[in-house]
Amino acid sequence: MSRYRSIRMDIHNNLKETVANGYLSRSYNGGRNYALWKNYFRRNFCNLPIHEDCNATRDLAYLERKGHIKIGDYDVLIDIFRKIDERAIQYIEKKTSDIKAVGKDVRKKKWARLRIAVNPNIVSEREEKDFSDLLQAIADYMKSPHWASDFKTVNRMSNVMADKLGMNAQLVDFVNTLIQKTSQLRDMTDDVIHKFVIGILKFATSLHNDFGFVIQKIRSKCVDFYGEFAKDPDQKAEDKLRNYACAEMSSLLSSAGFSKNELNISMELHYFPRDIYDKIIEHWDFYHHTMHLQKSKSKSFMSQDFLHRDSDRFRSTNQSRTSSRFK
Repeated sequence: MSRYRSIRMDIHNNLKETVANGYLSRSYNGGRNYALWKNYFRRNFCNLPIHEDCNATRDLAYLERKGHIKIGDYDVLIDIFRKIDERAIQYIEKKTSDIKAVGKDVRKKKWARLRIAVNPNIVSEREEKDFSDLLQAIADYMKSPHWASDFKTVNRMSNVMADKLGMNAQLVDFVNTLIQKTSQLRDMTDDVIHKFVIGILKFATSLHNDFGFVIQKIRSKCVDFYGEFAKDPDQKAEDKLRNYACAEMSSLLSSAGFSKNELNISMELHYFPRDIYDKIIEHWDFYHHTMHLQKSKSKSFMSQDFLHRDSDRFRSTNQSRTSSRFK
C-alpha cells in the first residue's frame, strides 16, 4: 500500500469510527440519532436481525461492502444525515476534503509546532508538565464530535465546582479532570479555579475557530502545541496569533498566581513537512521520551564531550613530549 493510500485509509477509518461512536452512539443526542439511523437503515438497506440491535459500526461496514460508501465518497452518508442530524455533514465534508487533498497538498505552512516559552525561573518543570497535561486533556476532548456544544455548556456555568446536573457523564468526567489538573498546578480558591478553567477552554476554542489551528498533541517543553492549520497563515496572521497567544497565556498564568511582570512569555512557530509531522505524531511517545532525555542530559553530554576532548588533548600532548625525549 502506498504512503498516500495509507493516509487516505486512516482518514476514512477515523471518519467511520467518529460517525459510529459519536454521532450515531446510543447516548448521543439522547439516543434519537441512533433510533432514526436504525429505522432508515432497516427500510432502505437491510432488515436482517443481525443489524437489529448492533452499533452503527456494523451498519457502516455493510454499506461499505455494498459500495454505498467508499474512501472519499460519502454522498449516501450525507443524504442519510440530512434526515437525521445535519451537524454531522460538516464533519464528513471536511474529512472528504482532507482525503482528496492527500498527495496534492504542497503547502509548507500547515503542520506546525506552536511553542509558548515562559520564564523558567518562575515556572517549575512540574508546573510546566501539569499545565501541559491540562491542555492535552482539552485537546483530546476536542476530538469528540460534540466538543463545541459541550464547551459552551461549561462556559455557561456559574461555578464549575458546583453540581453538574443535566450534564452527560462524559462531560462531567471531563470537567472534573480539568478541576483536578488545575488544582495540581497551584493552590487556588474555587473562584480562581472556575475562572482558570473557563479561560483555558476559551483559549483552546479561539485557537481552533479564530486561527484555524487544530491541536493534536501537547509536549511540556516550554508548552508545545503540535497541530494543523486549516489554511496557510501569512505573516499578518502569524503576528496576530503570536500577540493573542502571549496575551492570553499571560492572563491565564497570572490569574493562577504567577507574577505577570516576570513571566516573559514569547511564542514561536516551527513548520514541518507533512511526512515528518506524521512521523512525530505516529511515534509520539518515543519522540517525547527522546526529547526529554536530550533536555535532561544535555549538560551531562556536554561535560562528557569536553572531558573526552580534554583527555584527547592531554594524551596527544603527552605523546609529543614523550617522542621528543627520544629524538
